[in-house]
Amino acid sequence: MQAAADWTAAVAVIVVPPFLLLWFFVHPFTRRWRKLGPALSYLILAAMLASIMVIIYQFRVPLLRVHFGVSRPLTVLAAALFLVSLALGILRTCRLGPAVMLGVPQLSAQDRPGTLITDGIYSHLRHPRYVEAGLGLLAVALFANYLSVYIIAAAYLPIVYLVVLLEERELRDRFGEQYEQYANRVPRFFPSIARRSRSDS
Repeated sequence: MQAAADWTAAVAVIVVPPFLLLWFFVHPFTRRWRKLGPALSYLILAAMLASIMVIIYQFRVPLLRVHFGVSRPLTVLAAALFLVSLALGILRTCRLGPAVMLGVPQLSAQDRPGTLITDGIYSHLRHPRYVEAGLGLLAVALFANYLSVYIIAAAYLPIVYLVVLLEERELRDRFGEQYEQYANRVPRFFPSIARRSRSDS
């Protein structure tokens, strides 16, 4: 269990921060990426990701210095959160294909805005993939029980909120009034029971 916690923490510390930063290189500069096209854009972004990961890897020892030990209750809670994250992931996959997950529509040089997904899990949450990732990251933090992973999990919330604001600005540009109506109807992260009740009555 200790070895699994160590390995999980190392992967989280090396992999998660670059992917969080990636969106700040994508969303504010969408038009420039579109001019390059998906293939070249992903090549550049992959090189950037790899470079950041290599840099973090050099500092992995001090980053993983503080460990609170493996905790069975925290491991059980982590497993429960992971299952919820997995369930959200399955529901999200039913509506959001790999191309959209990888941002191909945003990076493609095309005039068509694509299709706004508003059914399935997206009729309850506007951003289920960020909720899914957040719960998964929290599960990793609880299982690994490293200070650095807790810090990353805490930083996830404000970072993702900023990413969502950038993403929603882009969606408004692409879909206009259709997205405005959708945003007024469906909450960002937490399903509203009251709102659902009013819509069903």
